[in-house]
Amino acid sequence: MKKRFFYLSKRIIVVFAISIFLVTFLFALVFNALYTKELDNILVSKEDQVIKIASKTSYFLTESLYTVKMAAYSINDLQESGADGKEILAYLENQTRVYAKTINNDFTGIYGVFRGEFLDGNGWVPTEGFVPEERPWYQAAVDANGEIALVTPYLDTKTHVVMMSVCKLLPDRESIVSLDVSLNDIQNIAEESVADGGWLYSLILDDSGVVVAHSNSEELGKEYLEEDESFGKLVVTRLYSEYENYFDVQYQGKAYYVFTAPVMDDWYAVSIMEKKTLLAPLNRIWLLFFSVLILSLCGMLYAFFRINGLKGKELALQGQIQVLTGMYDKVWRIRLKEDVYSEADPLTGEFPSGESVKNKAQYCLRGLMDDITDERFKKSAYDFIEFSTLFFRLQGKASVTMEFLDTGNRRCFARFVPVERDEEGELLTVLWMLEVVEERME
Repeated sequence: MKKRFFYLSKRIIVVFAISIFLVTFLFALVFNALYTKELDNILVSKEDQVIKIASKTSYFLTESLYTVKMAAYSINDLQESGADGKEILAYLENQTRVYAKTINNDFTGIYGVFRGEFLDGNGWVPTEGFVPEERPWYQAAVDANGEIALVTPYLDTKTHVVMMSVCKLLPDRESIVSLDVSLNDIQNIAEESVADGGWLYSLILDDSGVVVAHSNSEELGKEYLEEDESFGKLVVTRLYSEYENYFDVQYQGKAYYVFTAPVMDDWYAVSIMEKKTLLAPLNRIWLLFFSVLILSLCGMLYAFFRINGLKGKELALQGQIQVLTGMYDKVWRIRLKEDVYSEADPLTGEFPSGESVKNKAQYCLRGLMDDITDERFKKSAYDFIEFSTLFFRLQGKASVTMEFLDTGNRRCFARFVPVERDEEGELLTVLWMLEVVEERME
């Protein structure tokens, strides 16, 4: 059985370890750059989606604010021109029809208190005991001191629709104009955003934490800040304590990303997604990174063992040559394709390299044999040292040998030993050895 020679070079091991470290470090840098960039792109994309939700909500609210503002301006003009309650009521009725037809089908009418008289553009007649000054819309308008006020939305238990009053105190400091608006359109925005953006939840909060709209309609009207330890309270508390465009929270063992955008400065659009869902597109980067890294490390490991194997063979050959130099008078290593050779040092058995490698190996070997070979053996010697036939002569053989006499009539032995072949079996390197026996032939 052919003995396998295994060799481990400390130098190669160190180089291999450093190479692994550098390659892993380089891959880690590239991976981190790609991962960070892709994550930023995902976060920016989700931020943009929430900003669009906030913009749609703001646009809806702006219509109601604009209606109240224009109504307050027009009624103030009517009052200053001396209009009575009938004229103001006619204006309210007309604007109610226009608003219901062009903007919101769920519109319940423009109403208010004007010089102490309650008027409703939709024809609603107050019940006995109705006191406008006790109503939230009246008190909110007074507190706003002339600015447009958004009254805390409430959930209509009959229709399960969130309603909100928008109101304004007139310049006379006693008249108030108001309208109730259904937030169904905002609810539709929240529901559609979940379907389009892949969100877990999408909702709109007012400035006090009331759920104005929610993709899960069962959450409508809830006051998250007043709840116990719920997911909604966790999100809203974090949002109102330290506003951020996005943040992550943990709840019941799961991680979530929360994205927010302001709606007219006081409200918030909030969209929530599970962290694993948000980061799912990044899995391909992890897969690519580890696949390429593992392939690279396997390639380096193969190269390591390949180099060690070659080094081991080289050392084994070197050891054999050292033995041979003690047995033979000359040992040449010949590279056939390049037609170059080097002669082993008789003491160390090592071959020189670089400039010490000599050219015209075939020519030099022929000259050497011509000088030392007896005339009777020269033709055989020339045939024996012919490089072009070595491939066929050494097929399946460990060596070929020729016995001859030198010019001093001494017995000599010349031998070729194959050293290296390529993947196709072509002979690349051989050893040529010469042994001169002191015994003279009679």
